[in-house]
Amino acid sequence: MSPPDDLEQLAKEAVKRVVLASAPEIAADLKRFWDEYAPYCTLVDDRPGVTLDAGPCGIVRFSHRTMLQFWLLSFASWKALDAYMMILQLTKSADGHIRLRTADLDTVPGQPEANADYAEAIARIKHLNQLQDISAFPWPPSVPYPSAASSLASPPDRAAYDLACIATGFAFLHEMQHIRLRAKNSPADPIDEELECDRFARETLLEQTAQYAAANAYSEEAVRIKRSLGIALSLYYGLVLTPATNRRGSKTHPPTARRFLDLLTAIGDLPPGALFWSWLSSVLAAHLKLEGNLPLELDAESDKALCFQLVDVIGIS
Repeated sequence: MSPPDDLEQLAKEAVKRVVLASAPEIAADLKRFWDEYAPYCTLVDDRPGVTLDAGPCGIVRFSHRTMLQFWLLSFASWKALDAYMMILQLTKSADGHIRLRTADLDTVPGQPEANADYAEAIARIKHLNQLQDISAFPWPPSVPYPSAASSLASPPDRAAYDLACIATGFAFLHEMQHIRLRAKNSPADPIDEELECDRFARETLLEQTAQYAAANAYSEEAVRIKRSLGIALSLYYGLVLTPATNRRGSKTHPPTARRFLDLLTAIGDLPPGALFWSWLSSVLAAHLKLEGNLPLELDAESDKALCFQLVDVIGIS
């Protein structure tokens, strides 16, 4: 059954708002981009799995189930932070070097429970991913249902909302670039096309952060970090929701690790101790631990170096 016309219009307006709000400093450029390619956004039936793609004839398909999974993963990432950010920071030497025998983690008070909380959050999302009827999904009481930021009570909930919006904006900008490339004869190699769509979405969010920061009296580094976190969150969605057997890439998609590496390279000018690096290293460590792939020993000269190490592990897992 196809969604009614009014729901289709609501879907199109929702995607347009996300795209235009993703980089307010270039909203006029994004509106011209939107108007020129006039994507047809359609909310498809809630089949199991993840649906977010750009099809032929300028169609962008997505599902309510997919958006719910993205939302829940945004909050699951905070479970990962609870489990690993503090422990990684406490293992730092005075010069920022991180050394940790991960085999000893289970002896740290509260660590097994933190790992279990994260594992439960991911298991719940994977249950939603495969459930035949999403109306039967028991919504976790600790996670607010998707709503406006003004209705969220706690700072962590509002932060999760903000990052989810940036992450979703990145995902839709990626799909919009597919539409533009296909209108202009896309690269012959589908993997090159995927990487080009990531590049476009990433640069759209990051290239004019100085302009946005100046107009709103923010630190440019803080804006750049926040948007980079949103992009990393979007890639984390892919890490969790892509079957492990497909993470090394396919004939149409690059390896998951390559997509992370492109982001880390693009923002390599961030200081080694910036929040971005400790956030991402914590999230990746939690997920690698869950999958049994966290190295027995971590030894990195900084949070930044640890991020690159853990992305390398994703590449061989």
